Amino acid sequence: KLDSDQDGWSNESEIKADTFPGNRDDFPAGSPDSDKADAGVTAEASLVDQLIPKHSFHPVMIHFPIALFLFGTGLEIWGWRKRDSEMRRAGWWALLFGTLMTLVAVPTGIAALLRNGYGWQGPALIHAIFAVSATTLMILTTLWRRKSELESKSYFALLVLAALAVGAAGHFGGQLVYGN
Repeated sequence: KLDSDQDGWSNESEIKADTFPGNRDDFPAGSPDSDKADAGVTAEASLVDQLIPKHSFHPVMIHFPIALFLFGTGLEIWGWRKRDSEMRRAGWWALLFGTLMTLVAVPTGIAALLRNGYGWQGPALIHAIFAVSATTLMILTTLWRRKSELESKSYFALLVLAALAVGAAGHFGGQLVYGN
């Protein structure tokens, strides 16, 4: 509730508005009186933000499918090279569950994108394009693999392409959070 630069806006309001609370010339739009009038709404919004953070649980929901799918890719390729059916079966299950988890990861990603106000531009757009591509490739790869162990070079090319798309989507998602 402090007002470090004494411009009439609380530090909390300036941080939420992405303005600098230590610079008197940098403050949210509107008037400081509206800040005090909206205090009840701010308290309510912060309760919602405490229950559902702005990231909408996307970081929690996405790391598991990424790990499972990439691990499954590794097991599938290694099992193919070693002619080990058990390893390939483990790879199949990892691919399957990694792909199924995207059913939760994608909606939380869209919610996080919208709640954080990124918009469909720049790194957010690139991340979304790679995420949709990765999800589509994961689904196609998993559906193709479901029948039996495959020896096709086309299958392995699709599998590797899916894994690369997953990695690229993760990279650009990291840029959204951590910057360049």
